[in-house]
Amino acid sequence: MKNSLSRKFTLAMVVLAVGLILVFALLSQLALDWNFERYLDQVQKQQNRLILETLAELYSESTSWQSIRLATLYVGSTSGAQIRVFDADGNLIVDSLRGMM
Repeated sequence: MKNSLSRKFTLAMVVLAVGLILVFALLSQLALDWNFERYLDQVQKQQNRLILETLAELYSESTSWQSIRLATLYVGSTSGAQIRVFDADGNLIVDSLRGMM
């Protein structure tokens, strides 16, 4: 009887340990996924900010949409990002995935 009780106790401890390991592994994976998504979001925002600053500087230097079109097509094709530029009236000037409008 004592042997049976110690076996049950040992089995319960093993099940508890395995359960805690699985819970810890799941929580670790969720934390890694969340942090990686946050990292990717920060990188994307930084890239968008750099593209916006570059296009704004180009436009202020030339005040022409042609240089913006060419730069947008180049940056879009090299980075794989879809970049859309609109004028003040909301008209689409260029879409890097579809070419010049």
